[in-house]
Amino acid sequence: MHAWNRFSIALSAMLAGLLLVPFVALPREGFRWQLFVGAYGATPTLAVNYDVGRPGSDFLISGFGFSAGAALTLRANSVAFGTVTADGDGRFEVWVNSNNAGVGQYVITAEDPSTGDPPAVVASTTFYLLDGAPLRQRPAGTSALALPNVPGGLGDLRSFLPMVMTQ
Repeated sequence: MHAWNRFSIALSAMLAGLLLVPFVALPREGFRWQLFVGAYGATPTLAVNYDVGRPGSDFLISGFGFSAGAALTLRANSVAFGTVTADGDGRFEVWVNSNNAGVGQYVITAEDPSTGDPPAVVASTTFYLLDGAPLRQRPAGTSALALPNVPGGLGDLRSFLPMVMTQ
């Protein structure tokens, strides 16, 4: 009887995997967790639809968890390039075009000018422009803010060092 239980479990697992085969080739879309950020009183958050694209790409910057009606200044690598206003739910979406930008890392920040001088950075997100990356395009009929002609950042500067142990 014990062998029969193992066989039935293995058969069930195999059949469950086979049931998913038709879904393997379907395009995937990331889970947009940012839509639920306000459910737990979280801090303001910025998100970008793609982490990487070729220069000239368009990126959708989404903001969540801001104060309703907040007027925010957007900056790319510390250079202001536009303003947005959060809706009644504290959200906004804006397309950013990188036609004038070079290869590198771009840190997009949202600042709230009402927090004083200098204004406080409320949230930030990052994307990279790389020559070999796909060209990302926004939907037809939508407008975009132009990314300023600022140098791209240095990228990821983390160093991974070997662990040394002595006895």
